[in-house]
Amino acid sequence: MIKLRKHISTLGTIPATLRDAKGLVYGGDRYLKAVKAALAVERGYRRYRRKIVNANQEAKAQHLSTLHRKNAEIVCAVCRKNGATWIKFAQFLSCRPDILPPEYIAALQGLQNSADPILFEELRPTLEEAWGANWETRFSEFNQVPKATASVAQVHQARLATGENVAVKIRIPQVVDRFRQDALAFRSIAILVSPLIRGIDIKHVTDQLISMTLEELDFEMEAKNMLQFAKLKHIHSISVPCFYDQLSTDKILVTEWRGGKPLAEYLQTHPDQAKTVLGYILDSYMQQVMEFGVFHADAHPGNFVVDENQGVTILDYGALAILSESERKNYAALLMGLLGHGDGASMHGLFSKAGFSGADPSALENLSNYIQKDRKYELSLSDSLTNVIERLRKNRVVIPDSFISMARVLITVGGLLQEYDVTFRWAMEPGNAG
Repeated sequence: MIKLRKHISTLGTIPATLRDAKGLVYGGDRYLKAVKAALAVERGYRRYRRKIVNANQEAKAQHLSTLHRKNAEIVCAVCRKNGATWIKFAQFLSCRPDILPPEYIAALQGLQNSADPILFEELRPTLEEAWGANWETRFSEFNQVPKATASVAQVHQARLATGENVAVKIRIPQVVDRFRQDALAFRSIAILVSPLIRGIDIKHVTDQLISMTLEELDFEMEAKNMLQFAKLKHIHSISVPCFYDQLSTDKILVTEWRGGKPLAEYLQTHPDQAKTVLGYILDSYMQQVMEFGVFHADAHPGNFVVDENQGVTILDYGALAILSESERKNYAALLMGLLGHGDGASMHGLFSKAGFSGADPSALENLSNYIQKDRKYELSLSDSLTNVIERLRKNRVVIPDSFISMARVLITVGGLLQEYDVTFRWAMEPGNAG
């Protein structure tokens, strides 16, 4: 992680280095698309402001919602075309209802973080650098056809010479250089648009994305996260793959290969098991947040593998979030309040104690009253968090970064429950503790 942070430490100035400046030129087509998209979005909102001068509130709201959907599709299209970090940026924003209106959230959630496979010959130099020219002697089998490819790495299944089945995750060549270029572009765009967006620190959000991606690029950090997560006493149905330290480097991560099917594929073929499997995942994340204060921060469905006994293996530890003890306690109490435990007065105090603040002193009190009245609708976990964050955004309340990280994960898990019509349960199933 230190090496990578040093590697992009000059990103604070633009252009940072001649190499990065050249990179922006070589990647000019991608950035030109982004600029055109930004101008199209800005023109749309400018026309909207002229049109609605004499319109009533209902007409304004309808027109704005339509415009949001149209502009969200423009943003999605440019992210799809530019791929890699741009799709990751879109996914990051898709879980940020504190920043974007619902129309953008819905559109961005449709983007999948996938990529075309890399030819194995392009990965071979990385393997030789790590293990030497005779690296193949370490394996009795090595499938050169990837099992998965994403924007940062590609995963291959193999069998060690000693007989163990393993997953070999290899960082894609040049991905760090491409990330440097995109990070410069994101920060440049953030500087340009920040004066136009009130109530949101776009530069800070951009820095969050860059920091998160940096962690995913550093496999030594991912290995550390995996080992830390594996030491926790998880419920019995949740497991973490074993890690092969001697074979892993900052560019290669070797772990135990876990048989089974990706979550979406498993639920497609076993819809009757949705309540059980998704219940395990929900129980695990509630335990991570409320008991451990350490949680897997990328609850993407592709990061869950389900075996024939309904056991769930959690994959990909590039992002692990850690709460302080006070954050853990305060957020646990907030979650209980959002889901029907406690009263409006106590919620007001909890928001303040947890570090929420805003220009309008009455905003948190109004939100607490709203929560108390809205409980009669029995909203889901995902909807409760999304609605609260949306109201916080509209009232320009400053939300702690750690709460946003936690909410992103729980909104994702809650969305899975809704997709498969699984009812939220507050407590773990009896006998499910590890």
